[in-house]
Amino acid sequence: EAHEAYYNNRNDSNSTEEEPTVLICHAGGESSRCPTQITLGKAWTSLPSSNDVVINPTSLLISTLSNIFGDIPRGSVVVAASDVLLSFHCNSLLKKKIQFDDANNNSNGVFGLAVPAPLVTAKNHGVFVVNDDDNSDNSNNDDGWKLQSTFKVLQKPSVNEMMSMTNPPCVFNTTTTTTNNAKDGDDIMTMAWIDTGVITFLPDAVETLREMSNAVLKNCTRVGLMELYLEKHGDDDGSQSSVEEFAKGIAPKICLYGDMLHAL
Repeated sequence: EAHEAYYNNRNDSNSTEEEPTVLICHAGGESSRCPTQITLGKAWTSLPSSNDVVINPTSLLISTLSNIFGDIPRGSVVVAASDVLLSFHCNSLLKKKIQFDDANNNSNGVFGLAVPAPLVTAKNHGVFVVNDDDNSDNSNNDDGWKLQSTFKVLQKPSVNEMMSMTNPPCVFNTTTTTTNNAKDGDDIMTMAWIDTGVITFLPDAVETLREMSNAVLKNCTRVGLMELYLEKHGDDDGSQSSVEEFAKGIAPKICLYGDMLHAL
């Protein structure tokens, strides 16, 4: 809708005003496993801070994404779950921007932000299976972010399903250094690339979404549902509750992570 407002309000077709880049933070889960946070939700949970400033997952998420997506092409849309605490194996990555230079010739691209995780964790998340040439041990790469092509996306796969994929492989091995009283040395861990909930649509992909929101996905948007509601009920503007009831019967249940990423 931010993009629609930009295009609808721009009177001069030759305007040099840059397209807006939009960040969408959705609510995430329902805090069923964090009952003390149900009232406000996990996204607004107060977290301890060393500088006497009240922080929460949402403010941390916005700060992190502002850093790493600082060079994203104008007109893109970034979607993130606001109940996620993003952390990376190398803290220096928080200070490095993702370079989209390699995507300049692919402005219709859709990118997911993935991090390596043990299979016991990966089985509870979406998992990116990268193409064979890219599926090497990059989890210890401190040089910065890397854009990789994706073969497919799995949704909460079992450990056996991940281990059984061979062409291309879903898992990879990485070396971690262990230092404790019991033993010192290197451990080999089997990992997979898990979805962090951060999905980026570059400008041409956003244009496609905009076109779809006026067509096949019209029933999934607030504006589209209101138009359909008024078509059926005439001049009755309708209360919020009545439109919501109308939407329950007509809006298809489409999940960005479970449906759209699989199709992409």
